[in-house]
Parts: sequence; C-alpha cells; structure tokens
Amino acid sequence: MGSSQAGFLVFTTIVGAILRLINLSNKPPWTDEFATLVFSLGNDYSSVPLNQVMSLETILRPLQPNLSAKIADVISLVIHQDNHPPLYFVLAHLWLEIFPHSDLDGLLWYSRALAVFFGVISIPAVYLVMRTVWVSAWLAQLGTLLMTFSPYAIFLSQEARQYSMAIFLVLLSLGCLLQVAKEILTRRNISWWSVFAWTSCNILGLMVHYFFVLTLLAEFLTLLFFSFRHKLPFPAIARLIMVVGITSVFGLAWLYLVVPGGYGHNMTSWIHRDNSDLFSLFKPLFQILATWITMLCLLPVESPNLLIVIISGLMMGWFLIWSIPPIYITIKNSLINNSPFLEIVVIFIISVITIFFVLTYVLNIDITRGARYSFVYFPAVIMLIGIGLRNFKNRDLLVVFLVGFWSAITIVFNLGYQKYYRPDLFLSVLQKNSEPNIVRIIASPYNSLVETGEIMGIAWVLKKENTLLDSKFLLVNNHEMPENWNSIGSDFDLWLINFKEKPIISSSCLPDEKQFPSINGYGFKKYHCKS
Repeated sequence: MGSSQAGFLVFTTIVGAILRLINLSNKPPWTDEFATLVFSLGNDYSSVPLNQVMSLETILRPLQPNLSAKIADVISLVIHQDNHPPLYFVLAHLWLEIFPHSDLDGLLWYSRALAVFFGVISIPAVYLVMRTVWVSAWLAQLGTLLMTFSPYAIFLSQEARQYSMAIFLVLLSLGCLLQVAKEILTRRNISWWSVFAWTSCNILGLMVHYFFVLTLLAEFLTLLFFSFRHKLPFPAIARLIMVVGITSVFGLAWLYLVVPGGYGHNMTSWIHRDNSDLFSLFKPLFQILATWITMLCLLPVESPNLLIVIISGLMMGWFLIWSIPPIYITIKNSLINNSPFLEIVVIFIISVITIFFVLTYVLNIDITRGARYSFVYFPAVIMLIGIGLRNFKNRDLLVVFLVGFWSAITIVFNLGYQKYYRPDLFLSVLQKNSEPNIVRIIASPYNSLVETGEIMGIAWVLKKENTLLDSKFLLVNNHEMPENWNSIGSDFDLWLINFKEKPIISSSCLPDEKQFPSINGYGFKKYHCKS
C-alpha cells in the first residue's frame, strides 16, 4: 500500500470515528440497549420488583457496577434471560472493566463506544477486502467512503448493541467468500489460511447474532451458483465442504447443547407479520426499500420542522432519481462483461432478499420490520454501490459524498433513524403536566424485560436531567394493580404507559381529559387519584 493510500485510509477512518462519536450519549437508551448495559455489568433485573411501587433509585439499580461479576455470570445471564448469543456481551463486560464509569451517562457513552469501535474498524476493512479482491485502489476508495458516511452504518454504530460488530464479521465472511472464489479461479484450489479465516469468521458471527445464519445461508446459495458457473476441482470442493461442515457442526452443537428451550420466545412476538389488512401485504416491501435507501442517504425527514421534512424528502427523491440509474447501468455493464466477483456480490444480495421474503410471507416472520436486521447483507450493498460509482465524474462523486456527509449529520443530531422509544419527549410532557407536591406514579404492564426497559428509559431521563426525582414507578404483572398500590398517603397522579387494556384501578381515579401528543414508543393516559 502506497503512502497516498495509507493517508487516505487514515483520513477516512478518523472522519468516520469523529462522526460516530458526535452526541454519542445524548440520545437516551432504549429497551434493547438497557439489556446490553444490564447484562454486560453482570446484573439482572431481579432487583426490580413487580406489582410494587418503587423509587427511581430502585428501578435503576440494575445499572449499578457489579465488581463481583465474572465472564461466566454474563454468559449465564444472556443465555437464560435474553435472546442473543453472549459474545458481544462478554466483550462489553471486559470493555467496561477497561473503561470504568462513574455515572449513568458515562456508562452509556462507554457502552456505545464499543459499537463505535467496530463501526470504525469496518471502514479500513472494506478497503482491504475490495483492494484484495478487485485489486483496484479506486474501487476500494469508493467503498471506503460509502462506509464512512453511510447513515445506516452510523445509526448502528451509535447503539449499545452488537450490530456494528455483526456488520464487521459479515464483511469479513463475505470477503473470505470472495477470496476463496478468487483462489479457485486463479490457482484452482483454496488455501488453508482461507479455510481457517472463513470458518473463524462464521463461528464468531454466530456467537454475535443468530441472524448471522442468514448470511451463511446466502453464502451457501451463492456458492452453489458459483459452482454451476465454474467447474470446481475436487481439492477445492473438499475444502469448501470442510468450511460448511465445521460451521454447521458448531452451530448445531451450540443450538442443541447450550441454548435452552423456549429461548427468547416472549421477546420476539413483535416481529410476527401483521395480516390485518391489504396494506400489510405490501408493508414489508416499503420497509425493505426504506432500509436500502438509508444505506446510501438519509436527510432530516424526522425533523420537528415540517418545511425541513418536505425539503429533505424532495432532495432525497431528486438524489435517488439522479444517482441510481447510472449506478445500475454501470453494474449491469460490468455483469455483461463477465465480472465474477461482482456476480458473487449480486447473487449474495439476491439470496438474502429472497430469504427475507420467504421468512416474511411464508413463515410470517416479518424480518423487514427491524432495519437493523439488514446487517446480514449491508457490506455487500456497500461494495455493490461502490462498484456502481466507478464511472462517476469527480463533480458527481462530490455530490454523492456531500449528501453522505449531511446524511451522517442527520443521524448524529437525531433527525433521522430516531430511537424507537423517546422518553426524553415524554419527560417534557411530564414536566408540563405535573403539579407541585403531587406524587406521580408511572405504571407499565409487565410481559417481558422489554417493558422493564421501556419504563427504565423514563427513569433514566429523569435522573439525567435531575428533575422530578420523587416520581414513583410500578410494573404491573397480569394487568392487575397490587392491593397496596394506592397506599401513598396523599393524592397522586397515575400515568399508565403502554397498557393495551385498561387495568383495574380505583374508582377514585378520574381520567385527565387533556389531549397529549403522540410520542415514539409511549402510549399513555393520565389519571388523578384521591387518597
């Protein structure tokens, strides 16, 4: 690698790191991030009681440092109480030991910084993969810039979750697939180093997120296609079987020997496909299209200013109409000219999308509802677009990456890909509608740890803003209020959060007739209760 290429790589990595670190802890954590924080500390939610009015300190107790927690404790907690593999939580546990924190804000910053780390190292990783496979430094630079500014990549890098690490491993696994294809086409065999690297990436990927199996399945389908297009020699077939066999044996052994029965079943019901009306039939198509768009650009379409929203939408529409056709033509011409590595990337993406639609429309598992699940093929999209940009003139590339820069700014200032839960917005409603000397009880139903995280988010923003610290909290199991729930000793306000059905409450509680604004993740109703 020449000095100019090294300088480019250092520059883009630094820029990518700065963008991902801006406002890192400003957005309050949401329920999934709370799971990362709690389990990574070696804690669980047992200190948060059900059917019992509790203080702010009590509900935030699982976020306190646990100096006695060991790696084995973290693994056990994740396996038995969460629905993800434990590797990322173990790394987060070790990370928090290296970077100790003194307050909740520090805990969130350092926890998200681990995701930033994997997001940042994915930038040079894209360059190395594309430079190795396609040889062209120009293509590698284009892919690197796309990863640097991609709003989708920055969005996932700023969450205390495992998705940026999963993207990094998908990138490496796909890079191994491309390298193996290159070795077969050039020297008719596969190196043992490629076998080891590919198998290791696959095993690590399965230990970070179970949906990584979708990446592996798409790679397998791509290999089948590649084997039909190019007659494979027996030594290469034998080593491919070894990669597939070792990966499969590990995955099945983990599934049957470690994962308990009913693993995470009560935390995934939200992903079941809605079949209630005709629109629900097309909704997955719109959801996956929206995810594709945000991999390239996302302007402030979630701004509170309607004019900015309209202008942003029009600009995004113009940009996509202007940029997508020449990108498509370049990719199409490259495929016509027999570009085997581009062909692999395209078949891989088609395979993943096909799997998504089979899951959604056949098995009624609407995987398109979570944009983050597209991590299983996101690096391939970056490579594909990078190749599609190679014939753009410099002034056109400047437009593409200026839009990319503003898309990145959109994410870090929370004007796009906003959190699924916005307790910060609920706080403003709470402040405006709380009377002095009146106790507040914020109650939520309890079905799983998801609801615990929802109400912890409210407690988090109260603690961070140092306001209304006398608020009380209540997690209601079976939608029945505890007998002593109203033994407050004075009049109080009851805020019911996300109750699908009204719980049984005292006749002395009268509903507030005021119309409250809609808030991401929080449906609520206020009652005035007499002692």
